[in-house]
Amino acid sequence: MWALALSVVAIQLYLVWHQSITYSTPRIYIDAGYRLYPSVRMMAGEQLFLDMFTAYPPLSYFLHLGAFELFGGKTSSVRLVLMVSQLATTALTWVLARRGMGEI
Repeated sequence: MWALALSVVAIQLYLVWHQSITYSTPRIYIDAGYRLYPSVRMMAGEQLFLDMFTAYPPLSYFLHLGAFELFGGKTSSVRLVLMVSQLATTALTWVLARRGMGEI
């Protein structure tokens, strides 16, 4: 299990630091511009759901906005914050599952 976790972290770090993923990369379908543009507009002072519409819940856009404000307006800053939040969510889920199920 630890090998899988470390390999996922290694892949995430590679994706954060190497901005080489394009639309032609096989089996990786990313539309980062569609997901990040509302946060860029929010940096310019526009308000979510008032000046722009999106079908997604607002938490991700506020995470993106926070990443942009902390680390600059780069895709890698958002990827880094999302990687940390995904790792925290996974760790919390694991801890809660261990408490709920006990030792196997």
